[in-house]
Amino acid sequence: MNNIQDNDTYKNAYFVLEIILVLITAGTVVSKTLITIADVLLVVLWLAFGIIETKSIKGIPLQFSRFFTNKSSVIFSMIFVVCIVGLFYSSNTKTGTDELVCKLPLLIMPLVFSGFPKIKERTVNIIITTFCASLLYASIVAFITYSHNPYDYRQVYSHVNTTVFGFFLSFGIILLIYELFKYKKRLPVWVKTAILVVIAIFLATILIKKSLTGITTLIITSIIVIFTDKTLININRKARTIAIITILLLLCGVPAYFIYAHNRYYSLRADYTNLPEFTVNGNRYKHDIENSILEEGNYNLCYLCEKELAQEWPAVSGCQWPEYKDELIRYLNSINYTKDSAGVHKLTDNQIKDIKHGIANANYTKLGFYPRFSEAFFCYETYKKTGCPTGSILSRIGAWSSGLSLIKEKPLFGHGTGEVVEIQRNRSFELFPCLEVTEANSHDVITHGILPHNQYIFFAIQSGIIGLTIIVLCFILPGFIKKKNKSFLWKSLLTATLVVFFFEDILGRQTGVTMISTFYFIFLLIDEQPCEQKQ
Repeated sequence: MNNIQDNDTYKNAYFVLEIILVLITAGTVVSKTLITIADVLLVVLWLAFGIIETKSIKGIPLQFSRFFTNKSSVIFSMIFVVCIVGLFYSSNTKTGTDELVCKLPLLIMPLVFSGFPKIKERTVNIIITTFCASLLYASIVAFITYSHNPYDYRQVYSHVNTTVFGFFLSFGIILLIYELFKYKKRLPVWVKTAILVVIAIFLATILIKKSLTGITTLIITSIIVIFTDKTLININRKARTIAIITILLLLCGVPAYFIYAHNRYYSLRADYTNLPEFTVNGNRYKHDIENSILEEGNYNLCYLCEKELAQEWPAVSGCQWPEYKDELIRYLNSINYTKDSAGVHKLTDNQIKDIKHGIANANYTKLGFYPRFSEAFFCYETYKKTGCPTGSILSRIGAWSSGLSLIKEKPLFGHGTGEVVEIQRNRSFELFPCLEVTEANSHDVITHGILPHNQYIFFAIQSGIIGLTIIVLCFILPGFIKKKNKSFLWKSLLTATLVVFFFEDILGRQTGVTMISTFYFIFLLIDEQPCEQKQ
């Protein structure tokens, strides 16, 4: 292929390849339809490259032969083959076929990239710029949406699953940091400043999304890559010092923040040793510590007078009692107000609006990660009372528990492709019979109760421990075969992918599987030059 690279037709074909890769990259963030169209165009272009080289239809079998002789491509495509094999012993072939269609990029990308030339460094820079520009657009949309509706942070950007979006943002930050280090001598000051601003915007978006997956992926990937990338660490003494200090701050800061959040949530804020018997209006309080749930340092069934709430709440909100009763009690509890007419009377118009939007804790509309910790602590306290895992984090733990029990039933080869959704749902209700699908909890039960939200557990249920082992090795080995195990880009993507696997079955989502498989082979084929070093 090298001897035709000066051919004008070939150059035009490569230019088209760049355009298609740009479309795929942008599509992973902004449009699934764009992904589908670009994937088809990519396959057509792959065939065209063979025809251009041989100037005949014989180029098509040549492209297939290149795939079968390319060890890295064949090994990576075995991920898809494992999923196909699982379909043969599955009783749910329709769902299994749908899953295979979703995972097609795991076959398409190794197939087509084996017949493409090496990816130019210029092309990689274009792809990174496109990806980050798309994320910047998505972040701006998220900011605008959040400013108009701060009540559901998960839906501030709806084109991409919230967990996948957090992963994209974290990896976008890593890519921008890479660009800063690699081209630090060539980049003008305004470009460096712009990159730092975009990084700040991505971090702010992670805060708005309250994406624990995003920040966890960013921290763990950064630590691993910095410790293992000699080029990055050895740029100069200042860079090495900054890197080490950053790692130490992250290692100390994460547990320190957890301790802070735990103490903030569980430290009592009211006097529960000498509880008053009556409200200021002379009505009797209810104090039931034994059956209460502790939230934000207060017991929700203490300092409670439902008689006064029933009178005051309709007057200030225009709602009929007991509409939003539970949200009102929890909200008053979270801001350390008594649950009586005096507490309701102190609510501001914005706080009343929060409650009428279903916000049960005043902290839930605030930025940062404390709201996620607060939600998790509340769900844990609820779980201790009811035995039902609710909320994003506890539901995931419950789903992992269900998934692990399914793995034990068929540990070697699993239950088959297409079986996971149904048997995971059935096992969740079997282990947690208290779960009921209602309007209030349908998001937790349906969204978190059907899938394991862990790619390792998903593949172990589907294809067993043997299949899972093959899949993980198929992600790792191609980089070593191509001697890319020391490449910052490939290593960062691999690390971030293996980390996000703990929090989401990301390969079951079109945007996630397309982004990972496309970037995987772009970084695998690039002739990466070392970072500019300062003497």
